[in-house]
Amino acid sequence: MEGELRPVERRRIYDSIVDQIRQLITAGTWKPGQRLPSERELTEMLSVGRTSVREALRILEAMGFIEIRAGDGSYVQDSVSVPSRLYNLVNLVQGDEYIVDLMEARELIESQIAFVAAESATPEDVAALEAVVGKQAASIESSGSGIEENIEFHLRLTQATGNRVLVELHQIFFQLSHETIAQLFHVPGRPQESMDQHRAIIQAVKEHRPVDAHRLMLHHLRSRYTLPKDPASVQPAEHRD
Repeated sequence: MEGELRPVERRRIYDSIVDQIRQLITAGTWKPGQRLPSERELTEMLSVGRTSVREALRILEAMGFIEIRAGDGSYVQDSVSVPSRLYNLVNLVQGDEYIVDLMEARELIESQIAFVAAESATPEDVAALEAVVGKQAASIESSGSGIEENIEFHLRLTQATGNRVLVELHQIFFQLSHETIAQLFHVPGRPQESMDQHRAIIQAVKEHRPVDAHRLMLHHLRSRYTLPKDPASVQPAEHRD
């Protein structure tokens, strides 16, 4: 087990310890219910002070990865807690290597959101969507990317479904993935294209055409990016139906 941990740099010691132990747990190297090395053993394995190890263990317990049992040591939690799953989600949506998974998830979720919104949207919902696109146009005219308005459009569309669970989940999703999505927006012509597609989606929602709204949302997401295996080579798609 000693070969699975390495000495950490002196800067940000707590975070380094937390990251190493978390990775061993999420990778399945340390199994649910398994006892962690003692504080003394971890201190020696990581070449850090005992205080730093104790603080890292407290953080891991608060995140839901381990359980500290008084007088008995620390154990990997038998089941993954909500906080630890959220922590894993943060790493996923903010990592370039997962951009393909991120976009596939958006296609699955947001196309259905568009469908439901087209079934249930009120005139007030449509007006709110149109107002967002108006702000997006102003941003583009002033040489902006319109990224903030783009995100607001998708959140407003989710609100039009009337599903409060979806709204909360989508807000968390966009908050966590903002930087990753923004990276895909710096392509010539992309802001204008995005706005035009938003207008087409609004029209389908306004006229209560759920099948068209679903199709337009899929096209909106797919036509904005190609999804190569190498995230660094993301380029605009020339055409994709």
